[in-house]
Amino acid sequence: MVGIWGMSNVGKTTLAKAIYNEMDRTFERRCFLSDISREVWEQGNGVLVRLQNQLLLEICKITNMKINSIEEGTITLKYRLCHERAFVVLDGVREHEHLNALCGSHEWYGQGSIIIITSVNMILLSRVHYTYGVRFMCKDESIELFSWHAFKQANPAKEFIGLSSGIVALGGVPLMLEVLGSYLFGKEVTEWKVALEKLKRNPDKDLRDILKISFDGLNEEMER
Repeated sequence: MVGIWGMSNVGKTTLAKAIYNEMDRTFERRCFLSDISREVWEQGNGVLVRLQNQLLLEICKITNMKINSIEEGTITLKYRLCHERAFVVLDGVREHEHLNALCGSHEWYGQGSIIIITSVNMILLSRVHYTYGVRFMCKDESIELFSWHAFKQANPAKEFIGLSSGIVALGGVPLMLEVLGSYLFGKEVTEWKVALEKLKRNPDKDLRDILKISFDGLNEEMER
């Protein structure tokens, strides 16, 4: 069991997905459950039962059995999963009860299994064998990520170097850099300057408000 810990939008899910995709040929039994706590918060505990059924289907390949309650699910999964060597990602877990419903302990899963748990809750990860803390990217890493989305290459175009540095200097949150880069792709220098000025006026706004710049820049309802 491995924990990936860090603040929201720092890149925990992206890292977990990269590892998950690398394991494509190593594990026949795999399952990626994304944004678990947010799903539960928006839709209620019924989501946990759905996720338990998803684990049963994707790991054990059982189609003729249905879990009807969280309590039933913990018993069923503990019994069924312990025979399977699996690679599982539990993404965005914040509450102990959510983790307990999907992975009560490492003994739930068969020998050789790997379970990755991403969370902003450091205490929740105290049960895992190793925890990796995701740091913010340095300036060079941020520039490269931003450039891949804004220019489809590793470095900014010459006339945009200063503007790119200005945007990256306001924060190294990967999601912000990806969305802003994609929004600015193909746009003129004047449009870049307008976006940068908006960011400078609101340096302490949260991520949603910053990304609203990209949203407001879309012309049609379908794009939004």
